[in-house]
Amino acid sequence: MKESVYLNKVREFIEQIVKVDEIEWKLFASRLKFIECEKDEIITAAGDIEKFVYIVVEGVLRIFYISEENEYTIAFKTPVSTATSYVSFINKQPSKVNVQSVTNSKLFRFSEKDMNFIFKKFPLGETVGRKLIEKAYLDREMKEMKLNTLTAENFYVDLISERPELIRDVPQKYLASYLGIAPESLSRIRNNINNGK
Repeated sequence: MKESVYLNKVREFIEQIVKVDEIEWKLFASRLKFIECEKDEIITAAGDIEKFVYIVVEGVLRIFYISEENEYTIAFKTPVSTATSYVSFINKQPSKVNVQSVTNSKLFRFSEKDMNFIFKKFPLGETVGRKLIEKAYLDREMKEMKLNTLTAENFYVDLISERPELIRDVPQKYLASYLGIAPESLSRIRNNINNGK
């Protein structure tokens, strides 16, 4: 797929938030750099200072951290959405999380300098930025609510219906860490669902 097709996906995504004219779009698009990532590639490592915000246009990214040798998945990012180590990007402090390409992925990225240029030259840029941050916050809060109010099995059933691409593309061990359970527990849940229990 050509880069221009992916740019069109980004434009459609942005225009769900706010309409942009051709001049504004060209200005915005000029600050995006297209990159491709290999499966399992770490894009941002814990301890590094995040320099970019990524827009996922193909594939799946995972945001996770490691504590006492265990991995905890905070989020999966699929097309079209943004991904970064937000705290590191905003505060210029070493990242506490890793951003990983779970599959071969295609992304656009922009730096803080690009973002400030967009905000200055593109009057609706701040609206787009605010809406993207709001969406990231809402997604995080919804996940926390599900972790605290649903059984792991019900949370998994929700994923099957709401985000089937994760069930298809993400290794079971990563899904289990997202659900807050051991991989063996997820295997039992999957077997129960497959057997109609």
